[in-house]
Amino acid sequence: MASKRKDTFKVVDLFCGCGGLSLGFQNAGYDIVAAYDNWDEAIKIYDNM
Repeated sequence: MASKRKDTFKVVDLFCGCGGLSLGFQNAGYDIVAAYDNWDEAIKIYDNM
């Protein structure tokens, strides 16, 4: 897990699906502040991560 720095970029993932892009940003050290989607199945998968 990347260390949290004070100058970490914050990311909002729109139409996040199951969270793959968010996971990539998180692994690169970004701070995911929110993720949104309107597809119920994707939301269920993302909530279980």
